[in-house]
Amino acid sequence: MRYLFFLTTTLLLSLTIVFSTSALAQKDDKYLIRARKLSDKKRYNEALEAYKKSFQINPNWKAAYGIGSDYLRVENPTEAIVYFRKALQLKENESLIWYSLGYSYGKLNENDQAIPALQKAVELKPGYTDAWYNLGSVLFKSGRYKEAVEAYKTTTNLNPKDAEAYAFLGLAYSNINNFEKAVESLQKAVKIAPNNDGYRQNLTMLETKLKEQGQKEP
Repeated sequence: MRYLFFLTTTLLLSLTIVFSTSALAQKDDKYLIRARKLSDKKRYNEALEAYKKSFQINPNWKAAYGIGSDYLRVENPTEAIVYFRKALQLKENESLIWYSLGYSYGKLNENDQAIPALQKAVELKPGYTDAWYNLGSVLFKSGRYKEAVEAYKTTTNLNPKDAEAYAFLGLAYSNINNFEKAVESLQKAVKIAPNNDGYRQNLTMLETKLKEQGQKEP
C-alpha cells in the first residue's frame, strides 16, 4: 500500500493503492462482512452500499474505513477523505486510517495535508514501511528534499531490499547536490533490481554529475 513510482530520466509518476483488512477485527455485522466480500470481488459500488448500511445501523470505524477505501478504488479521493475523517473520530490512534488519509490527500496533490497525516501514521507505528516511503514521496514532491532523504533512509533501514526506496533516496540526494550518496543509493537499487532500465538510466545520469562535480573542485 504505497505510492508506486516508475523511474526514467524525466521521472514519471503513477499512483496505486491496495488495502488490507488484516487489521480489522472479526466480530462484525452481516453488512460489514458482505461489504468485504463484495469489495474482494471488485464490486465496489455494491460494497459501498453495504458498508454504508453497516455504518448507518452502528457507526463504527471499520465501516467508515471500508467506505473510504472503496471510494479510493473508484477514484474518488475527496469522498474517501470524508469517511477516513469519520473513522478517525471513532478510532483516532489507528495508523492505518492516518496512512490512508495521507494517501488520499496525496492523490489530490494536497501535500500540505498529506504530510502531517503520514507523519502521524509513522508516529503511531514507527515500523510502518509504506508510510515512511509515502512520506518521503510527498516530501519529495513538495521540494523538501532533506526531509525526504530521512524518510527514504528510514524506509531502506526497515526494508533493505526496497529497490524503489533506494532509487528515490538517490534522487533526493541529487536534489541537495550530494551526488556521491546519490550514486551509492542508485547502485543499491540497481543491485536489487538489475533489470530496471529506469534505475540504470538514473544511475548513469548521476555518475556523470558526480564526475562533473569532481572536475569542478580544485
